[in-house]
Amino acid sequence: MKKFIFFPLWKIENLEKYLETMEQNGYRLDKISHSYWFYFNESTPKEMHYFLSYKSFRGQSMGWCDYALEKNYNAHEIKSNMCFYTMYRTKEPKENLSLLYEGRLDYIKAKLLGKALTVLFLAILYSAVSVAAITFSTGKNIWLMGVFIGIFVCIAVYYFYGYFIQKNKCKNYEHNRNE
Repeated sequence: MKKFIFFPLWKIENLEKYLETMEQNGYRLDKISHSYWFYFNESTPKEMHYFLSYKSFRGQSMGWCDYALEKNYNAHEIKSNMCFYTMYRTKEPKENLSLLYEGRLDYIKAKLLGKALTVLFLAILYSAVSVAAITFSTGKNIWLMGVFIGIFVCIAVYYFYGYFIQKNKCKNYEHNRNE
């Protein structure tokens, strides 16, 4: 069975729960293609847990999570092609993976903020270029710049929204841990 499942970074936990439910219903995740195409095979229903490890194109990625999952928790990496993450399956109880979940919360929060600020910078840069083009009357198709600015602003708002949701998750996680 092949399924297209879109998920934003701040809803990784929902994806993992969905995959665990599929496993309990007798559909094991076999591979992932292009980040959002999930391939399932019929199997014996089992109690398994999934963990998504985000891959960053620049900077430090979650390699420490990958290492811990494979070496300490006998996690199995799901085959993937052209994905921005690595998905793992393990029998390990979620309580034992709490430090990995906590680390991922903070890492995703930082990545979302970085993406939001990058796109916001591009919107400001395009705005400055548009103002310069209008001032010096060098551009005939200034409206096209406005379209790009609008797109960049929408994407920035999308990432800032995700950042604030992730920030609240981090606060709630710390609050629940301290109780």
